[in-house]
Amino acid sequence: LISVFTPFLAVLPDTLISELISISAFPEFWLESAEHHYYDPVLQYVEKIKDRNVVIVGHSLGGAIAQIVGGRLNHTSFGFSAPGIVYTRRKVGVRLESIEKYTINVYPFKDP
Repeated sequence: LISVFTPFLAVLPDTLISELISISAFPEFWLESAEHHYYDPVLQYVEKIKDRNVVIVGHSLGGAIAQIVGGRLNHTSFGFSAPGIVYTRRKVGVRLESIEKYTINVYPFKDP
């Protein structure tokens, strides 16, 4: 079903897509489980050791977690073959400026 909308989404600005994703997540706030996110353990750990020079690294989903945590806490982060977080940045609380300044995503040439 998403492939039907993909060509349409290509013409929309990133900020609008990010806002639509953020709005679509609104019902989660009514659920108790929405208080806990999959990146919370890493976020809490990095906050605990914030006085150290920390570089966060991950592959695939771990790379997305690294980018989210790095973007939220302003720490350098590297993702390898990670999904981008530009569209979901508002949902996970990361500013676009932080993504541009603190995150790097590496894609191998032949990564499917």
